[in-house]
Amino acid sequence: NPGTVNAGADASGGFPVGTTTVTFTVSEGGLAVDVCDFTVTVDAPVLGVQVSPRAILQGAYDGTLMRDDLRAKAVLPFTEPYNNNGETTTAAVFAVTGNDAIVDWVDVELLGPTPGAPVVASQSALLQRDGDIVSVDGVSPLTFSVPDGSYFVRVDHRNHLGVMLQLPVQLTSSATTIVDFTDPNTNTYAVQGVEAQQTLGSVTAMYAGDANGDGFVAYSAVPLSSGFVVPSDYGAIFNATVFAPGNVPAFDFFYQRPGYNREDVNLDGVTNLASTPTNPSNDPQSLFNYVVFDPMTFTFSYFNVDQEQRL
Repeated sequence: NPGTVNAGADASGGFPVGTTTVTFTVSEGGLAVDVCDFTVTVDAPVLGVQVSPRAILQGAYDGTLMRDDLRAKAVLPFTEPYNNNGETTTAAVFAVTGNDAIVDWVDVELLGPTPGAPVVASQSALLQRDGDIVSVDGVSPLTFSVPDGSYFVRVDHRNHLGVMLQLPVQLTSSATTIVDFTDPNTNTYAVQGVEAQQTLGSVTAMYAGDANGDGFVAYSAVPLSSGFVVPSDYGAIFNATVFAPGNVPAFDFFYQRPGYNREDVNLDGVTNLASTPTNPSNDPQSLFNYVVFDPMTFTFSYFNVDQEQRL
């Protein structure tokens, strides 16, 4: 009688990965008296540790879920934007709606178990509206080709400040480890008590507003005690809008620059200096809210600055 046998790679009996049809023939006196066909399915072994990170991007968060405007406006690229390993995804993944719709690409890194250790593995992955970070197939946890062991886990984004665990976590190939950066109880790396993330109600989110990608979020240029001057992210938004190639006639302060741009700090698919009747949000106002009214600074100032916390 036909049947199906599912076997793991450790019990493959020499069968290759995939599905193989096996035929058993019972003979008597040289004559076939019974024939049995069945299939053997051998799953590919998991190569490397598995991790399922979770994170929230402040710029896209609406109080319940993250908005997926970049996906809905069809400006999300199919190839990762971090010059990482060239990961790509498909139109079918971007067609998913609801809680599992894709918000944006993120970069996930594993670092060695000691402070100051280098990055040992990284990959670009997809962030869903509910905070799950999944592989490029849109559903699977992330697999890194490194041996079982303790690792720091870090999540980076192109215009949000990255976040990293305070202590390494044990990762294995036999189970998927959840690293939930949206949980305020998850200890994240920070220097001298500086908050690594923004607290938004009952969740924590990665700081938005790093329009120039320098690891700081600053509305105005801010001189530090070291003598270093933190560049203004407002300036990056201004230049990306006013001097955009599509801004014709030039220097139109109401120009709405569409597309997938780092300066689009609120992740609505449009980079702009000023609101319009058709687009009531604008990036400077969002940046202003992120920085000037940052409740973690306790001072409402144009010169507040948030800095990415990393080893």
